[in-house]
Amino acid sequence: MPNSWPKHLGVEASLKPTKWDGMLASLDSKRIDVVINQVTISDERKKKYDFSTPYTISGIQALVKKVTKALLKRLMI
Repeated sequence: MPNSWPKHLGVEASLKPTKWDGMLASLDSKRIDVVINQVTISDERKKKYDFSTPYTISGIQALVKKVTKALLKRLMI
């Protein structure tokens, strides 16, 4: 997707990986023009930014180190 929309719009794009903690600040300061990431749409952000229709929906997940069934059984006691 990131490579298809510039072609569709007839513009050139330079894709640059950016750290999450500076992404919106970079957009605010006009160092970048577009953010392509899973940014949560909030009422506060909607006041400041124009969002596309979401192209993915991702819930919150928890992640732990892979465990064996035996360890899992011990933890469930």
